[in-house]
Amino acid sequence: MNNRHAWGNLLLRLLLGFMFTFVGASKLFMGKMPVEPIGAILNALGLNTFSAATFGLILGIIELVIGLMFILGLFTQVAAWIATVALLLFVIGAGLILGDGLLGQMMMFKDIGLIGASLCLAFQGSPSMSLDHLLWKK
Repeated sequence: MNNRHAWGNLLLRLLLGFMFTFVGASKLFMGKMPVEPIGAILNALGLNTFSAATFGLILGIIELVIGLMFILGLFTQVAAWIATVALLLFVIGAGLILGDGLLGQMMMFKDIGLIGASLCLAFQGSPSMSLDHLLWKK
């Protein structure tokens, strides 16, 4: 892999990592839990057995772990596939179930770009400048 691709992959991984880490940490530690939208989505899906706060806590933990895995470059492809699925579910949940659409209050169109970025990492992995590269040199 040439040097430009390696730096591009590193920047993509770090930026997605910081985004997921910040969003997860804000849910867990900064009181930014979107309980009302989560509760509305769970009610629409008939999953009333889960409380919105518990589901949001689990979601925050998953986002924080994904972000740290991206930053470290550890199991990058697995983390990227999980991130892609999480982002798709968020777009479907907030965009379709809540009826907000892509251009509504939650601005779902930005998540389409995040899905593209996570798909790039899902297919490419982290071929250099990562723990994946150090631990499992291919």
